[in-house]
Parts: sequence; structure tokens; C-alpha cells
Amino acid sequence: MNQTRHAGVWTIEDRCESALHYLPFNVPYGTGALKVELDFDRRGAVLDLGCLGPSGFRGWSGGARQFFVIGADSATPGYLSGEPEPGTWFAVVGLHKIPADGVKYKLTATTEWFKSLLMPWRGR
Repeated sequence: MNQTRHAGVWTIEDRCESALHYLPFNVPYGTGALKVELDFDRRGAVLDLGCLGPSGFRGWSGGARQFFVIGADSATPGYLSGEPEPGTWFAVVGLHKIPADGVKYKLTATTEWFKSLLMPWRGR
């Protein structure tokens, strides 16, 4: 298992700079599945979630989901299944609605070697 974490506070200034922000994480060779989780206080804030792999677009769920899973044989609706290619990936966070005092966030990207480990993530 490999994890990358990003945390901070999105502000109105961040939203003015760009509506989309790209948070990198590494997918090692041989990865069977990956999961990205975005945690933030939904009272007064709307953050969108999407994903880019090294070859491009892998999915978008907007503000409908707080996590997604991509595996060789299955993926969260709105995301493309397929073996996760090694390299730098990006969780795309859309700053749709930011309260005046900002919003704290935590993003965790987890990679697993075996696609069978995808199953426990489905229940969340």
C-alpha cells in the first residue's frame, strides 16, 4: 500500500486564481487499484472531484462523491476502469463554492498492489 496525503485550506482567493486545482500522487508499477478520498466540511462548501492519469481523463463525479476507486476490472460510476498505469496522477479538485472563511480539506490517495483489495472499498 502506498499513500499520498494533501491537506490545507481552500480560500476564495484560491477560487479566483483557478476553479480547478490538481493534487499529484504517484502510482507505482504493478498497482491493481487506487482510491482517492476527499474530506471536508460540506456545510457552506461544495468541492468537486475528478481524476487524470498519465494518459489523460479517468473520471469526474463533481460534488456527488467524496471518494472514487479505479481498478483493472471496475471503477466508481463516473470513472473509467482499467489497470492503473504507473506514473504521476492528479486528483482534480473543483472549488465550486467556498465560504468566506475558507474550507479545510484532506485528500488521501491510496494505491494497492492487488485488484482484489478493491472489494472492501465498495461498501463505503
